[in-house]
Amino acid sequence: FILLALLFLLRHPLLGGMGAWLDASDPPHKVDAICVLAGGPKERAAYAATLYKQGYSRQMVCTGELVPEVLPLAG
Repeated sequence: FILLALLFLLRHPLLGGMGAWLDASDPPHKVDAICVLAGGPKERAAYAATLYKQGYSRQMVCTGELVPEVLPLAG
């Protein structure tokens, strides 16, 4: 029980530290497929469609409820 309480109290620094290695400052480059994962902000689908239109990939993979939103954006 004490370990769970400690993990709960330290969740923000622990999760922030785990996500610190994610670096989105590099410019996008060509890839085999653009993956749009469900459960994220709506801007994720729009940005994926923009990358698709700009030619960064010839394929897009969408999951969950985002599929109907991404298809019209991608053209």
